[in-house]
Amino acid sequence: MFPIKFAVIVLAVKFPAADRFTIVLKVFSLVEAFARFAPAEIPVAFNPPTVITVRLP
Repeated sequence: MFPIKFAVIVLAVKFPAADRFTIVLKVFSLVEAFARFAPAEIPVAFNPPTVITVRLP
């Protein structure tokens, strides 16, 4: 009885082509929304402020 195995891809294969196209468009729109905010955060992630680079007003 155990272990029960399920294929992860089975549900995606059963979607009609129009539904898969809609899912792809939604994923692209989510990536685009993320990409708008990501460039502002990337320099901070790769160049964290240190004692030398922090400027006090």
